[in-house]
Amino acid sequence: MENLTHSLVGVALSRAGLGRMTPYGTVSLVVAANLPDADIVVSGWGSLHYLHHHRGVTHSVLGVLALALLFSLLLKFLARFRSGDKAFPFGPLLASVTLTLVSHPLLDLTNSYGLRPWLPFSGKWYYGDLVYIVDPYLWLILGGAVFLTAQRTRVTRPVWIAVVIFMSFLVVWNAEARPDGPVVAAVFFSALALILVLKQRRTLWSRSLNLWALGGVVIYWGLLLMSRTVTLTGAVPEIAREHPQVQTEALAALPRLANPLSWEIFWQDRKRVRIWRASLGGGRLEGNQAYRRRLDHHAVQAALDTCPGRVMKAFGRFTFYDVKPEPDRILVLARDARFSRGQTSGFGVVPIPMSSDLSQSLSTVPCPFRD
Repeated sequence: MENLTHSLVGVALSRAGLGRMTPYGTVSLVVAANLPDADIVVSGWGSLHYLHHHRGVTHSVLGVLALALLFSLLLKFLARFRSGDKAFPFGPLLASVTLTLVSHPLLDLTNSYGLRPWLPFSGKWYYGDLVYIVDPYLWLILGGAVFLTAQRTRVTRPVWIAVVIFMSFLVVWNAEARPDGPVVAAVFFSALALILVLKQRRTLWSRSLNLWALGGVVIYWGLLLMSRTVTLTGAVPEIAREHPQVQTEALAALPRLANPLSWEIFWQDRKRVRIWRASLGGGRLEGNQAYRRRLDHHAVQAALDTCPGRVMKAFGRFTFYDVKPEPDRILVLARDARFSRGQTSGFGVVPIPMSSDLSQSLSTVPCPFRD
């Protein structure tokens, strides 16, 4: 998930009671909620380092436990200068930091980017495929509780206004692009209006509302799981009529931006990656995009043996390749259809320039491991 959602979870946990057990309260738990993303510093070494290391060991079970211990020790050390040695017993402090840190990989697991929880022992990816990486409905649930339990100040008012404007833009933009968008938008803006009305009726709501919001996130996940299951179940017969060889377990329904009633159905075999758009129930499949994988192409086979190719093989889930001969080289474009389908650059695209005889990679991007 993006870091606003992680931060809102940190604030909600703090106001639900964990902040009382932690030095510097909300600030410390917001930092803890985002701490696993410290691995983003590897992007300074290049795009391959980012693909290889992001959501790596700092997001794993072992990494989260290590971060929780180290961050708790740091907070305990800092607290001595403020309140003395006996302030903030280490046990409750460690528990509050650990619980907050655990929320980060749990949230990340719910989207289609995936997570590798058993690093450094296993690099296997796991995918929740429930929530798009940016979800305005999570902001509405968590942010609504934080908003209702917060004091109104001149500093926070423009922040809340900016968040509401951005959420509304995502929902409206999506509503124009999908037939079921207006229904989703109506529910969103009704809930938003209710929150604003409730804020005017009481100066400050009980902080236990944040705990209810965290429970609301779990309920939302359950509703998304039902939506995905119903959609995928309804889509299978229609796909099977056109592709009798398809296996149910080979299909995946991935979330779309700002619409819990709309999904993308992915299926790949040796030759192609296929993608359909489906509404709740799967009765209206649209798109049927197909991308040739070209795995048997000699240039692709050579490129997959290079460092960039190995990074993409480890990261990619629905991968396909384009081969572009050039005067002094052959360019292989590796793409993951989750993030890129026609682009020649950007996230989800790994360009692999090869020599004309395919004997070596001409890539100048630093390799994250010894090739």
